[in-house]
Amino acid sequence: MQTRTIGGTEYTFVTRQRNGSSVYRASSRYVRIGPARMIHTLLETHRHLEKHGFPVPQIVTEGAEREEAYFIERSLGEKRLLELFENDTQKNGAVSESNFSAFLNVISHFLAAQIRSEKRITHATTFADLVQLNQLQSELPQYSERIDRLFREHVRAVSGFPFVVTHGDLNPANMYPTGVIDFEDVASGPLGYDAACAITIQEWFPSSREYEYFERYVFKPDQISRYFAHCDEILGNAGYKGFTIAYPHFEFFRAIWLAAGMSKWLKLQKYRHDLFIEKYLS
Repeated sequence: MQTRTIGGTEYTFVTRQRNGSSVYRASSRYVRIGPARMIHTLLETHRHLEKHGFPVPQIVTEGAEREEAYFIERSLGEKRLLELFENDTQKNGAVSESNFSAFLNVISHFLAAQIRSEKRITHATTFADLVQLNQLQSELPQYSERIDRLFREHVRAVSGFPFVVTHGDLNPANMYPTGVIDFEDVASGPLGYDAACAITIQEWFPSSREYEYFERYVFKPDQISRYFAHCDEILGNAGYKGFTIAYPHFEFFRAIWLAAGMSKWLKLQKYRHDLFIEKYLS
């Protein structure tokens, strides 16, 4: 097991993120370490999120180790919502009410923080980069023009929602009952997109275990209905009506992200390409 000593404490390797930084864990703390410029950017983002009340881990300290920079944050808990949901599903066939309530609570705080944060200039090109539009077009070249046209149509359809700071991959794997982690993809996107991401992901994981990644939890139908009603209420109270109506557009953006960049997992890539084509291009 790979370990690393930082500031006199031994940390165990957890994962290497897409941006090139690495994550290590020791007891109730995590350290994120990597090239100085990247880590300083992550720190700046984290402070911005804290300022606006996003439910993020508390930064304990920051520093430099050899030629790299790092910061240490407090753990949000022992298990992510993903593991809690999976345990529920294995025992009872679906997510428990207690863990679903925790999920709703995190989404509530996250949406409230997005609403409080300053609004950003709508920029379809930046959002296209966030959802990996060009990547999917390169993987499905025969559909490239159509995918691009559909993307721009869907962006126009959600023009009533302001662009805000956006996680980009909000889902139970990045959520604890007390907050949200892993803002490596943070960018600008339409308010409501992250909330859609958090409930969309199930369909894109097949139930069969023959795939590299597969379905690990199931929401009850009434939980999904309550989720939409909850988001409608929060956004409606802030003057942004129609989350449920806009959901198919947000879902399309999320589908691009989920279908793109899967070449390391060929079975799942084919499954997602086929599903995307069936849902949006047939």
